[in-house]
Amino acid sequence: MTNLKNVNVIADYDQAGHQWKKYGYTELPVMRTDAEGKIAGYSGMKIEVQKVAGTTEPFVRVSLPDSQAFVPFEAIDDILEGMQKRMKDTFPELAKGEGFKIEKISKKVSRGGNTCHWIVQTNITETIEGSFKKNDQLKLGFCISNGYNTGVALGVKLFTMRLVCSNGAFAKGADLAANTIKHIGDPVALLKTFQTSLLNIVEEWTELLQVYNKMAQVKLTEKAAKYIYQSTRKGWDIADRFFPDYYTIAEPKKEKTQKEVQEKAKVPIPVPVIGLTAKGKSVTLWENFNDMTFGLWRAQDEQEEKYTDENGKEKTKVRKAMAFDGLVARELRLHESIKYVAEHPEEFK
Repeated sequence: MTNLKNVNVIADYDQAGHQWKKYGYTELPVMRTDAEGKIAGYSGMKIEVQKVAGTTEPFVRVSLPDSQAFVPFEAIDDILEGMQKRMKDTFPELAKGEGFKIEKISKKVSRGGNTCHWIVQTNITETIEGSFKKNDQLKLGFCISNGYNTGVALGVKLFTMRLVCSNGAFAKGADLAANTIKHIGDPVALLKTFQTSLLNIVEEWTELLQVYNKMAQVKLTEKAAKYIYQSTRKGWDIADRFFPDYYTIAEPKKEKTQKEVQEKAKVPIPVPVIGLTAKGKSVTLWENFNDMTFGLWRAQDEQEEKYTDENGKEKTKVRKAMAFDGLVARELRLHESIKYVAEHPEEFK
């Protein structure tokens, strides 16, 4: 069992911050003490204490570095309430025809409640030109991310829902790095900057569709398959099980003695050899992308998986659900990898 004990932490209420008072938060600098228990200055950390309506005692919502701005999830909820009107006011063309609507907002919480993603789906529909599927339509939207000291920045990403298979995908799109805001500085000013970035995301939809249309025109090659596989090995790896069966992934022989020799000689351990079947050489990057996001999107739910044990008996195990921030990170990496191939096909012939 975990050995849990109370530790006295001294906070300076004279320096309390009340910028998020409407949501019940008080920000308090944490002090450090010496061996005699006397105050020895600021610790460089702060805590966000929250008092929830209907409760008697406040609690520590999160502790984080003093230099890191805190933006509560509740503030994002408030922004989204009036988002439809703000988008119409900013982009009058969205009010034409049937008019722009935000059809659905889904909240995905992970990392013990300290990371949140808001998936915003709109009624704007576009069709991928030259897709392997007839009338391959996408619903356009965006995804907001925010984290409390989890490494997830306050930001907004493009999001599409493919209607033919109810498959969601995340993308940075073109020049979207500027729309990922680090949690540094004045939190109120940070939130205003975020609102501007959120409105500007609409202008990126067209560029994202251009990328998808390129994917639909470019064939997958063995060189491209190798690049896609290797470029998704960094950070949040995409496991082999998510690669379509038209990928051939030949694992190198793993012998303990060989590994020890290689480690001593500082020789890299062999990586899998990636190839394609005949079917693989006939698919487009768009088909490859969707074959992989199909599995990734559904990995956010627990799944039963059959396997054969060492005695040849067929058994079933339950694979745990993938954390939502891990899903987002993997899909972003996949998108950037395939996007590069689509935009530089001459490199992968």
